[in-house]
Amino acid sequence: MINLLQVASQPKELHNSCNSFLGALLGALIPVIIFLLTIYYDRNKEKKKKQETINQRLRYFSSMIENISHTVRNQSKYLKVFFETQRQNTLDIPLLTQLTDKDLKRFSEFQNHEEYYHAFLNKFGDSSEILKEYRDFYLLVDFLKAMNDQLQERLMKSIQYDNERKKRYLKIVEKTMDKAALIVCSATHDGSKTSNFERFLNQILTDYYSKEIDYDGLSYLQSDFVIPVKDEIFKSFPNLNTAILLAIELKRATFIFNDIKIANNKIADDFEKEYLKYNNASIELETLANKFRNRLEIKT
Repeated sequence: MINLLQVASQPKELHNSCNSFLGALLGALIPVIIFLLTIYYDRNKEKKKKQETINQRLRYFSSMIENISHTVRNQSKYLKVFFETQRQNTLDIPLLTQLTDKDLKRFSEFQNHEEYYHAFLNKFGDSSEILKEYRDFYLLVDFLKAMNDQLQERLMKSIQYDNERKKRYLKIVEKTMDKAALIVCSATHDGSKTSNFERFLNQILTDYYSKEIDYDGLSYLQSDFVIPVKDEIFKSFPNLNTAILLAIELKRATFIFNDIKIANNKIADDFEKEYLKYNNASIELETLANKFRNRLEIKT
């Protein structure tokens, strides 16, 4: 006979076995699930951290391109003011307002430039258009930075050369004025009758020093002493050796005076040409900067 107690007890044993198996399975799966969840969490955390790093670099990058764009736009305006002012007054070299180009230098001399480059590509992709835009921006920054340095160097050399010529001019004119004054003083102390030439020099010097004006101004020196004395000598005293010697010196001074004006006018022409190149580059750079800002969703 079949043992009814054995048959009755089998489902209970089977149930216990299933429970044991499920318990063992859960015991094995729970650590695996926890491990996988930990990996997922860590990876997600790392991904967020990486994205935040990229966003921080792009925010810094956007701030920098904004400053660069603003700087070169204003520097271009100051270059225009400079050569226009120079053309209006060819005797004096005006000051060129030189803006701080620290952002140009910082961007051009990035030690970790590759990190910003990859952050940019990571955000916007590496299509040929994106690559070209970034490279073009980098090249324009380099170009404008180099132009700033070159223009400043050229201007300093021009100012130095201009000062040297003005010193030569003033030395000649002052020496000639001293000689003229000596001629007048000698005639006065001598007591003898003064000549027409001596009276002429006395009148010129009296008129010159009686005016309230900057006596060191080249324009005034040239118009109120050098030209009238030189022209009058060649007109009225062509055979008077003392007069001719003065005229020769004043002719040398006139040559230097005209050379100063010619050279400074050339500075205006040269800087106008450089302005056109600088301005074109600044417009290109601002166009790219606007594209970057639009992509970065920066309102201007």
